[in-house]
Amino acid sequence: MPTKPTTITTTSPFTAHPWCTTLLRNPSYTLRPAQHTLPTRAPTEDTFFAHTLSTPTTISSLVCLYKNPPVRNTKNTKNTTPTTPTTPQSPQSPEARWLLALQSHLNGYPDTAHGGLIATILDEITGYLINVNADLREARAAAAAAGAAAGVRTAQEAGEIEEIEGKEGKEEEEDEDEAARGFYTAYLNVRYRAQLKTPGVYMAVARYERVDEARGKVWLRAEIVDGGGRVYADAEALYVRPRAKM
Repeated sequence: MPTKPTTITTTSPFTAHPWCTTLLRNPSYTLRPAQHTLPTRAPTEDTFFAHTLSTPTTISSLVCLYKNPPVRNTKNTKNTTPTTPTTPQSPQSPEARWLLALQSHLNGYPDTAHGGLIATILDEITGYLINVNADLREARAAAAAAGAAAGVRTAQEAGEIEEIEGKEGKEEEEDEDEAARGFYTAYLNVRYRAQLKTPGVYMAVARYERVDEARGKVWLRAEIVDGGGRVYADAEALYVRPRAKM
């Protein structure tokens, strides 16, 4: 029988650690479930994290957060550029943080997390950050569409031309949203800097480094740290969007 995935509500193992509590109470961050916990995923999707690694003896608890997008300055736009990006690849949330409770069935050496597990966490959190930004973009587009609709005449009054234009615009947005999600790991360069002891509570952090929108490439950095800021491993990741088939 598959193990029930750890969920965003499982915060109790972390509240015993003041540094975790500080993050959980930080208004600059928002809780969002990891991709493998979402009910919309396919039955055979994300099963490695959803089942194999989500047990009382592996990753017993996981809480995922992202940094809130910067607020746009609507009062004074002179000589400024918008802080909210307009392309599917561009980051709206620049950072993600995960709290993880790691247990002893993740070990390679005695009481030490396996290096492959460390690489997996770094890969997963960078992909999570890309998915977060795709969701934020969808929400922003939906809000903009709702606002525009509120100030527009009804479809009958607007006429067929406006209705057709609206449909075409919606199709383009859907294509862009799909493109934003269609990124794959091209490489993950990991540096192991200290032994990650288990059991223990750690934080994984992912940040955007650079975006090449024309070529569909996104560079990110990630690291695993403890409450004192000690870095156990870090990585540079490149994600690419496959070219459309001709």
